[in-house]
Amino acid sequence: MNVKISISIKIKLLDECREYIEQRIHIARKAMNEAQDAANTELKSSAGDKYETGRAMMLIERENHAIQLSEALQVKKVLEQIRVDKKLNQVQTGSLVVTTYGNFFVAIGAGKIVIGKNEFFAVSHSSPIGMKLQKLHKGDAVEINGKNVKILAII
Repeated sequence: MNVKISISIKIKLLDECREYIEQRIHIARKAMNEAQDAANTELKSSAGDKYETGRAMMLIERENHAIQLSEALQVKKVLEQIRVDKKLNQVQTGSLVVTTYGNFFVAIGAGKIVIGKNEFFAVSHSSPIGMKLQKLHKGDAVEINGKNVKILAII
């Protein structure tokens, strides 16, 4: 890969990760609002306790979605700090790591991303693979899933 192509691939990977996290934010907000609306419109039944239990469950569901939203917003902040044009000598957040095992974009845990004919795996720096790759250099080797993996390039 030449540098120009690599930077354009990193830009595409970052865009895919942004789209992924924006989707998570949208889904969490929508679910949170729907749970709140359901709690607000819950009709009081003659059973009394049934109303309170149903409303409490909906508010708990809303809170769970609020936590998911908060986590997604934190992940978005990580993405906002990545500079794709920054020259990297060692693996860190924002690195595109080409290995004998596969290609990894150290950013967020967004899973497999296909660009053209190439597969990349977007991994968080705090994931097991992300932690193993951190601070390694081109030519270094590491064990991943029981396999000896050599770093061919860091972009």
